[in-house]
This record gives sequence, C-alpha cells and structure tokens, in this order.
Amino acid sequence: MKSEWKEYLFSELCDITRGSSPRPINEYFSDKGIPWVKISDATVSSSRYINKTKQFIKLEGESLSTPVYPGDLILSNSATPGIPRFMGINGCIHDGWMLLRNFKSIDKNFVFYLLENERKFLLAQGNGAVFKNLKTDILKNHNVKIPSLSTQKKIAHILSTLDSKIELNFKMNQTLEEIAKSLFKSWFLDFDPVHAKANASSDADYDRIAKDLGITREILDLFPDEFEENELGIAPKGWSIKIMNDSAFVTIGKTPPRKEKNWFSESYLNNVKWVSIKDMGKSGAYIFDTSESLTKDAIEKFNIKVIPANTVILSFKLTLGRVSITTDNMCTNEAIAHFVVKGDLSTEYLYSYLKSFNFKLLGSTSSIATAINSKIIKNMPVVIPALIFVKLFNGYATDIFNKIKLNSIETLTLQKTRDTLLPKLLSGELDVSGMEIDYVTH
Repeated sequence: MKSEWKEYLFSELCDITRGSSPRPINEYFSDKGIPWVKISDATVSSSRYINKTKQFIKLEGESLSTPVYPGDLILSNSATPGIPRFMGINGCIHDGWMLLRNFKSIDKNFVFYLLENERKFLLAQGNGAVFKNLKTDILKNHNVKIPSLSTQKKIAHILSTLDSKIELNFKMNQTLEEIAKSLFKSWFLDFDPVHAKANASSDADYDRIAKDLGITREILDLFPDEFEENELGIAPKGWSIKIMNDSAFVTIGKTPPRKEKNWFSESYLNNVKWVSIKDMGKSGAYIFDTSESLTKDAIEKFNIKVIPANTVILSFKLTLGRVSITTDNMCTNEAIAHFVVKGDLSTEYLYSYLKSFNFKLLGSTSSIATAINSKIIKNMPVVIPALIFVKLFNGYATDIFNKIKLNSIETLTLQKTRDTLLPKLLSGELDVSGMEIDYVTH
C-alpha cells in the first residue's frame, strides 16, 4: 500500500561518488587496455548494461581514475544526464558519471528503475547553458519515497523481466543480421566462392570448398571461376559494377527552418514521421518510431521528399554509415540519403551492401563524414551479381529479415508496456505488495 512507502534522501540509501579522469586524458588513451566508459557508450542502445566501450585507457591510468566492475550502477551527470546503467565489464569512469554503491534498505535493481522514473525531476534541478548538469549534491539531497524491500524486488522483477526480453530480442536481431551480413560479404564483397573455384585443382577440391563455405555443391557450381574488369572495378565474370544512381532511385532529405514556425511535432497524428540520425542509431535494421514528426504544411511548403516504406536510408554526414529500412511514409534531414531499389535488386540486398560497404573508398580525408556529398553518394559503386545470385541471396535474406522485423515489432510492444508500467509501479499507483512472484535466477 502507498501509505507504507517511506521518504528518504538518496544519500541515505547508498554511497554516491563522482568519477575521475587521469590528466591530461589524451596521453592515457590507448588502442587496448582498460575500457573507458563514455556517455555515448550508454546512449548507443537502450540496454541496461554497458558491455563494451569504444575507447580504452592505459593500465597506469586506472589508479588516477575511478574503477568500476560488473554489477556496479552508474549514472550520467553531463552531456545526456540522468541515464542509469549497470556495468557488464571492468572499466573506468570519468567525472561525467556518478558511481552508486553500498545500498542500504534498497534493492539495487529497484534503484535503477527509481532513477529512470526520477530523471525528469532530477534534471529540473540541474543547470547548464547547453546541457543540463546533474550535480552530485542534487542526487544526494533528492527526496524519494520507496516501499518495503520485498515490494521493491517485485517491482524490479516485473520491469526487469520486460527489459530482459527486450535485450534478448536485440541480441537475436544482432545475430540474425550478422548471419545475413556474413553471407553477403562472402558472396558479393570478398567473392570467396569465385576465388576458391579459381584456385581449385580437382573435383575433390570443389566438395571441400562448398563445405568450407557452408553452401551446397550445386550452388558453388553456379559461381563463375574468373574475374573481369570494368571502369568501376573488378567483379566476377558475368557480373557488373554500376553506380548507385543506376541501381536505385537516390534522393536526399531536407530540413525546414526550425525558427520560422513550429513545423515539428511529437505527435504522429496527421503528420509524417521525421527521421534523425539519432533515431537511426536506436532503430536497428527497421525504423518504426521517431522522436519527431513533420507537419504536412511544411512538407508542401518546402517541397520535402516523403519516402515510402521499404526505403533504405543512409546517414552520410556527421555520423557516417548508419543504415535503416523504413516501415512507413517518412521524411529525413539533409544528412540522410534515401534509396529505392531498381530492377531485380532487393531492399535486403541494398541494405546489406551499405552495411558492409567500406566508406573509406569514397575519400581519403580524416573527416570523411564531412567530405561526402550527394554527388558522391549517387556515384558510389554497387556490385550487381547475375540474377540467379540475387534470387539465391533473397531466399536466405527474406526469412532472416522477416524474423528481425517481427522481433522489432514485439520489442516495440514490450517497450511501450514497460514505459506505461514504470511510473505507475514507482508511484505506488499499481500495488504489487500482495503479488506472488516466482523468482528465477538468471
């Protein structure tokens, strides 16, 4: 019952310390060593856990920083503040993070969801001209009401069960994408069957090659055993390399002036979904939801392209190489290119091609994401295999991508259920104190 919930300062529930950095930090960065946890490692996905980082620091930097270990709960306090995450690995955190330990009369998993629910209230107390800064003292002095420990565990169990299924779906989709990507890369980028056949010296070699490549002898026999060259590069004999503009209808997004009028909305009603690069980073293969929508008045006034479902989109400025497939009519900004396949190519083929493409081939500058323009995108080389191979790949890929899509739809439903339950459970609106739960140890 809500009346049994007690009020505490956050500092009464756990120890709260701030991360730290070795100085000057640039001298401690390394290609390997101790994982260095940045805020972007938390925002790259909605997972509760940080299991990898993009950067590392030298071993000697650990004593000058704040070490964290699997199971530790951390909270961002700058850039994108108020994001709780569990550590899934050893690492070090800088002063953009707080570390929460030594929990008293409170379940650590419950704290995670409590922080998510309190985020908007915490940020309302923050400061900062550009970003909100969540000072350690703000969290320490923040008042919260919590139920008994047994009720905390029930609430955390309900929400973590949903999160576990969401994370499992995410991992399943990653595995499915890797299967499709591996096959695509082997056939259409590395040309493994063609190279292998070119070097085969006996009939027994063919059987061994087919087994090594994970294909049947009949499929291997379909591949050519030599290459030929055109003005865009080298491809297996009978295949071709074309520019993107000949392989797909290519368009570029456009942004209406934000200051002129409120062209954007958080509602989808009578509007068109507006895709940002950030939306693409969270979406996986298929993009369903966006953080904003664009009014139809803006689309008409500024002649903004509305792209249909099943369009492949690519971020090519600022953040290069994010690829998604639309599931509805959508619009994008000018940093995103759109591709609707022509002829016999499939959406799955083009998606896989762009996901595997080496964008360094398009330029030599260190800041290639700022150097690529729409002309370069339209003239990208695309390997066009013989039709039989497009059909063979589609036979594998269609089933894989359908599974990815179904998992994504289920995940959306789970996320909406979780987001609906979270504030109701954390406020006591939904009383679970009398609920019997069979706890399963994972």
